[in-house]
This record gives sequence, structure tokens and C-alpha cells, in this order.
Amino acid sequence: MSATGYVLDPRDAAAVLAELRRIAAATPAPSLPGDWASLLFDGADLADPSAPDRALLAAVAELQAGVSAHLSTLPGRLLLDWLRDVLGEPRLPAVPDRVVAAATVDPARVPVVVPAGSLLRGGRDAAGAERRYATAEALTAHGAALLDARSYEARRSAAGAIVDGARSWTDRAVPFQPFAGPPADPPPGTPPPSTPPPSTPPPSTPPPSTPLPSTPPPSTPPPVHAWRIADPVLAFTGGTMDVRVDITGGDARVLAGLVWSHSTAAGSRTATVLENTPTSVTVRLREECAAASGPPWIEAAVRGDRAQLPSEALGLSLTDIKVAVVRREGVLADAAFYNDGVLDVGKEFQPFGPVARRGDAFYVRSDEAFGKPLSTVDVSLALLSGATREVRPVAWGQSVPVYYQARYSAALHVLEGLVEGGTYGEAYAVISGLAATSTAPRVSWQRRGAGAWAEYAETPGRLGSVSAGDLPANAPFSEPFALGGRPGHFVRAFLAEGDFGWLDYQRRIAAFAAAAAGPGDPDPNDLLPPDPPLVSSLTISYTTEPRRPALVTATGGWTVRTWDPLSPAAFAPFAVPVALPPSGAAAAGTLALGLALPDASLGSSVSLHLDVDSAAACGDPDPGTPRWEVWTGAGWQGVDVADASRGLRQSGILRFVAPLGWAAGSPAVGAAQGRWLRLVTTAPDRVGTLRAVTPDAVEAVYVSRAADPTPETPLAPGQIKGLVTPVPGVKKVTNLAGLRGRGPESDPAYVRRAAGVTRHRRRAAQAWDYEELVLVGFPEVAAARCLPHTGPDGGSAPGWVGLVVVPASPEPMPLPTVSLSSRIADALRPAMPATARLAVLCPEYAPVTVDAEILLRRGVPALTGQGAVRAALEAWLHPTTALPPRFGRELFASAAVAFLESLSEVDQVRRCAVAGPAGVAQSVPVDACRGLYASSGAHRIAVEEQL
Repeated sequence: MSATGYVLDPRDAAAVLAELRRIAAATPAPSLPGDWASLLFDGADLADPSAPDRALLAAVAELQAGVSAHLSTLPGRLLLDWLRDVLGEPRLPAVPDRVVAAATVDPARVPVVVPAGSLLRGGRDAAGAERRYATAEALTAHGAALLDARSYEARRSAAGAIVDGARSWTDRAVPFQPFAGPPADPPPGTPPPSTPPPSTPPPSTPPPSTPLPSTPPPSTPPPVHAWRIADPVLAFTGGTMDVRVDITGGDARVLAGLVWSHSTAAGSRTATVLENTPTSVTVRLREECAAASGPPWIEAAVRGDRAQLPSEALGLSLTDIKVAVVRREGVLADAAFYNDGVLDVGKEFQPFGPVARRGDAFYVRSDEAFGKPLSTVDVSLALLSGATREVRPVAWGQSVPVYYQARYSAALHVLEGLVEGGTYGEAYAVISGLAATSTAPRVSWQRRGAGAWAEYAETPGRLGSVSAGDLPANAPFSEPFALGGRPGHFVRAFLAEGDFGWLDYQRRIAAFAAAAAGPGDPDPNDLLPPDPPLVSSLTISYTTEPRRPALVTATGGWTVRTWDPLSPAAFAPFAVPVALPPSGAAAAGTLALGLALPDASLGSSVSLHLDVDSAAACGDPDPGTPRWEVWTGAGWQGVDVADASRGLRQSGILRFVAPLGWAAGSPAVGAAQGRWLRLVTTAPDRVGTLRAVTPDAVEAVYVSRAADPTPETPLAPGQIKGLVTPVPGVKKVTNLAGLRGRGPESDPAYVRRAAGVTRHRRRAAQAWDYEELVLVGFPEVAAARCLPHTGPDGGSAPGWVGLVVVPASPEPMPLPTVSLSSRIADALRPAMPATARLAVLCPEYAPVTVDAEILLRRGVPALTGQGAVRAALEAWLHPTTALPPRFGRELFASAAVAFLESLSEVDQVRRCAVAGPAGVAQSVPVDACRGLYASSGAHRIAVEEQL
């Protein structure tokens, strides 16, 4: 076989002899009986040396075959020589295969340097010798580990709203798709998706001495956008609480459409919006508001993987924020005391005991209510009917009944008329003052402040509920006070004047005794003691003064910002943490990688192998503007990188120098640990799916000979067994992936490629030129079709060249990846006209489903036959099976029947229906330019075997 595939005479020596015998048999021998065949070929062996005529015939036959074979090689050899010597087209050089190797090092000896050119032991080459690979550059291994990967994506809708999402790589066993791509348009009136918010407070940065973990910590997906207001006034337990948030600097009505929630000990709970005005929003909290650490909080959030933030919320720019409790009722007391004795408020109790005296006190403890800066407070006492409520007066401000004071006053009045000035007059004045009537009986309600009890309300003449408003702002309303051995926040009802009838009861007992001893008539009712006050329930209601919250944070994606109330700058509670391009449907995304990296590694080079499943690229020619940044503590700082992954569009090694200012932890990604590196891109759709991130990786190249075909076979993962020359500190080196090389170019391949050069001259002018350059330059491309004047959307576009690419892939409907698309564009751009633009397009597949009933041939088992038919059908429908590719050719049902009946396992096709995108039909049409039919993978094949 020649380089051209042409053979002058394919017959061998035996075939030539057979042809000679046929000719001799047809030629009569002169003057001899019979023909020449019987004379020359019959009888003796051709190899018999005693028969030289027969030996001569054998030599002629051998010479004929050899001359024919020799002459057949001349055109090919002449063509090869002409392409090489006349056109000067060289053969393609062999390209060695490569591997990505990762080093495992001793943590006690990091960092460790593996010099460039270090040899690695691999498998076997084509000759059976050991394959060796040399590292392409020096590797500084740090023993780093990936802590987490966190992504954020934002898109601007046509209406101006932000549609975004935040993700975390929580399950390393599952590939991580950082960006979800453009969302589907929701039906009109569909509210934005939401999920219950997490109870985890915003993380804080630990001190530098905090050790980095060796295993990835679990992470909680954050809200996409959240405005959190935290303050102690929000704490409560049981019932409901209405809270009002006042803002200055924006229209608060945009907050009503967000998801409001509040913290609880068990997580978070959804809150209800009660009222919304331009300056405030009032929400109702239920059951409790508490936090495991820090003050409790309320939050307005936009959640969900494809959350939508109204454009009005983006415009909020606040200059002041205040929070207040506007309704809190039915609060139960934490405890109650009569003087220093504990009262059981869970049932009826006597607040002043059975015998109340002037100076006694009833204490009520409520850390929730009295520990806050109150605006109003109401202590409600429900007293049982029949119990004494009135406070009766006592004389002289002491425990003296009033009737004694009346008798003394009468006697003094008589004395007044007998005294005529002098020292007696002065003594009378003193005695008269002592005998004066007491002040009005009352109960004084007091709170603790400045180390003393101060009255804030009173109930004159009776014990009952008390309300107070316009209270001075105080934090807290009542200072802590220890009672019963435990500090807390108390108010007290103090018997400032009078009692509840006990002294009057003592008088009646004395009167009863005097009447019983004398001639009087005692009254038995005088022996009945007064009923002390008896309270059946005690509740507290209050409101608080509007105040600036203790903590205000805003979360956007993973970024957490804190409001400084003393700063003159306005605070935007909702903001996009990445810069969006101004164009209509523009998008932006970030993918941050957290690394456990020791301080000793700063200033050295860091290498990461990014294992990426490249995304499909269907017509989008914009690679975006990816850039890499590190977190320095003061913000993100750009870093120069050698990025073989092309912005995470393909697998490759990322190398950079770790800046000296690379900080540990980053509030921009909500992380307290690790050193964070992020990719920022304006084309998140072109970023692939991340399968693994392996630190301390280096590329190594196969050390091969010129004629060695070994590079055509990539080295399987795990075949590298270590270094030829050990490096101290390196415990292990193995390969992660093998990248196929190219062996020496064969004659047929050289002729095809070099002959094509004579036509396209390495320039892409005609459609065939584009197709040929791609098919020759990219072995991973099975088929290509060039469509002039076709833009990225598949429509007519002057100046554009559309190239439909079908990769050589076992997938039923293979699509070109972003990586392949970028490499094709890079390869064709120098060959294209200066004004032309290239769009790599995906084929438009028409999925085909075959529903057939088949009778198998005798002796073919049903299970075996069904598997064979299904496998053959999948292969027949694959778009790379037919060459040239069947672009624009529809599939007829009759063709499917003919193919199935051509299989050796099939006897008869009893029924066959072919369904395409439009349903079952006699044919499945495809797009005339880019269309290909392909298997849907959902075929229904019923088989029946024959005995």
C-alpha cells in the first residue's frame, strides 16, 4: 500500500501463476497433443530443479508481484518527496505526553522544593522500558489543603432586578458547579423563592494564632441578600412581639416584599409584616427571639439559589436606623418576692403576705421587660374578689390606728385652751405636730437606679395595676439588683403609707376585750381578721424607646458588611458584591477557594491543579475577563497568575506567588479561616464544573525518543511511582491525570495534511478551509461544518463565520466545550481575514426515540438479543457514525426498520415507531444547516425469542 493508497497490481505470485495457466490452457501447443497448460503446469512440481521451464515460470511470477509492488510505491514516494522537497512542508514533530503530578510532603519540613527537571518513574513505553517524566518547572510544596469553595453569581434582568445565588462546595464527593447560568423566566406574579434563614450568626475573623483545620469544616449556605438588625431589646420568650424599624434615607416600602425572620434558640422563624410606611416597617415575632451568641436579631432577606432582588432595594442608602418594640403584652414575671421571701407566681399569692405593714415591699422580677430601655410599662395585677384592695391610713406615719390619733388630737385641743404661751406653748407645738393626721395612704411603684429605689408611678389608696408612660430613656429601665441570692431586674410595690386593715383589726380586738371584761356588749365581728390582698395573675406589657441597634450587618452573597452608626457615610443594606457590566443581560460571578496555608509559605510560589469539566460553548464568543485576586485583610488584591485552566474553563495548573499580605480569614466570603483566592469573571456561563482542587501540583513531560509512539497513549492516573532521585521532605509523588501527546506522523496522515496545505495555504478563506484546519489540527473533533455569514445566535450576520463542531465523544449528543471552543478560536484567528469573526456553534440535535417490537432469530436469547439491538441502535444513531456527517438529513422510519432488520440478531421487525421532538411521525426533520438526529437514550425495545 502506498502513501496514496493506490496499488498497481495487487496479485501475488500464486495469482500470477494461476493467470498464466489459464492463458496456457487456452493456447494449443503446435505439433503436440493437448495444450500448453498440460505441457508446462501438469505433472512435475514447479520447484523441481530438474524442470527449468517450470522454475522459470515461478521466477517470472515472483518477479511480476515484486515489480508491481515496487512500482505501486513510486507515486506515493514521489508524492512524499514532492511535498517534502518541492513544497517544503515538514512533518509534524512528535509531541510527548504530559502528566500532572502532585507531591505529598512531610508537614514538619514544609516548604519543600522539587527542582525543575526532576525525573519521575512511570509505566512502560512501547519497547518495554520504564517511562520517565521530567518536571517542567520547579515545585514548591507547602502541604496545603482546600478548606472550601464558595461561589457567588449575579445577573441583571431586563427589568433591572438582580438575579443571583451563592453556593458552597459542601459535599466533596459531588462535582461543584459554581454557577447555575441564566434562570428561566418565572410565570407572571410568581414571588421570589425563599428558604428559612440559618440561625448561625455572621462569622468573625479569629486571632492569627488560631490553627488552621486539616479537614474542610461544614459550611452553612448564607442568604443571598440579608439585612440583619441585632439588639438586646428584641429578646423575648412566649407570645408575640411587634417591632418597628425606622429608617432615614430611603423608602421603606420596598422591605415589605422581602422575607422577614427572627432568631430563636432552635434556629430561625419567619416573621409577619404588619405595617409598612415610607419611613418604617413593623413586623410581628412569634414564640421567642433569642440567639446562641450575641444579641438576638431580625432580618430581611432574599434567599434561594436563583433569588431576585428588586431594583428599588438596591437603591436604599440609609443615614440612620432605629429599632423599637411597639407592642409586647402578657409577659410573665420571672419571679416575685414579699420582702425577701419567694412568692409562687404560678398560682394565687399574697403580694404583701398575710400581715402587711408600712414599709413592706412586693418585688417583681422580669429581666426581659425591666432590663430594656422602656417607653411605657404596665404591670397588671388581677386580684380575687373579696380580698382587701384598699390601703387604710395610719396615724403619725407610724403603726398607730387612726382612732388613737383622734383621741390624742381631742385631748390636745383641750390642752391648747389652758396653755398661755411661754415654754408650754412651744412644747404644745411639738406635741401637736406629732399627733397630726398621717399622709394619704398609697402604694409607691419604684424602679432601681443609681443604686437606690426611685418612684416611677403610684396607686393612691389601693393596690392594683399600674401604668407609666413617657419614661426617661434609661438602659436598662431598672438596674440589676440582687434578691434571694440572684441578681435580676426588678420593680417593687412599696407600702409608703397605710396598711390593709391589720392595725384596725388590732384595735377591734382590744375593743372586744374591753367590752368583754366590762359592762359593754362585745361584737363578735371584731374578731374576724381582714383578708390580705390575693393576686391571681400578674402580667407585664411594655414598649421601648426607638434606639440605634447594637449591631447592623448586611450580607450580599458571602460578603458580610457592618454598619458603623458613627460614620457619616450612608449605609446600603442591599448591594451586589461584584461589579456588574452596564449592558442589559450582563452577569458577573466569583469563585473563592480557601486554602490552609502556613505563614512560612508566604512569598513563595503556590500551585493548584484544577480538575474541571468544561462547560458547553454554544455560540457565545465572549470569553469574559477573568482575573484572580487574593484577600489581604483590607480588600481584594489582584495577583499575577500562570493559569493553564483559562479561567476555570478547562483542567490545568494555576501558579502564582503567595503575597506577603495574604490574610487569614475573609469576611468577604463569610469565612473565619483559611487564605482565600478568588476568580472574578464577567462570563460565569463559561466556567466549568469543578471536580477537584489539588495543591502542590506540577506538570511533567515524557522523556521520549524521536520514533517512540508511546506519547499517543496517555498515562493512567496513579502510574507515577515517585522520584528517581529522592528529595528530602517529599513522601510521595503520583500523577492525577495524563494528557495525550502525539507520536511520529504517519505517511497517510502527512499526505492528507500536507496536500491540504496546497489548497488552503494555511489561510481560512473558504468554508472548506475552516473545516480542514479544524479537523487536521484537533483530533478530538469528529466533524465540522462551516456556515458563512452566520453569527453566534445561528442567524445571518455579515462578517461572522459559524463553525458547527461535533466532538469525538461517546455522549449521545456531544457538544463542544468552552475549552475546545477557545482553542479552536485561538488556532483559527491568525488564519482568518482581519475583518472576520468566528462563532463556534453547537449542533442542533433532534432527539430520536425508537419504539419497536422485534422477533429474534432462532437461538438468540431475549436478554442477549435485546442488549445487542439496543447497543447497535445507539451506535447507528450517534452523530459521528456516518462520514461525512449527516448534517441536514432527516431520519425516516423506514430507514430505522431497514437498519434493525439488517442486524444478525433480528428475524423480523413486527412494529416500529419513530418519535422526534414533534412526536411520532414517518420522519424526523432536522435543521438544514446545523441539524443532526441523535439518540434520546429512551428507546423502548421489546424482543421475543424463538425456540
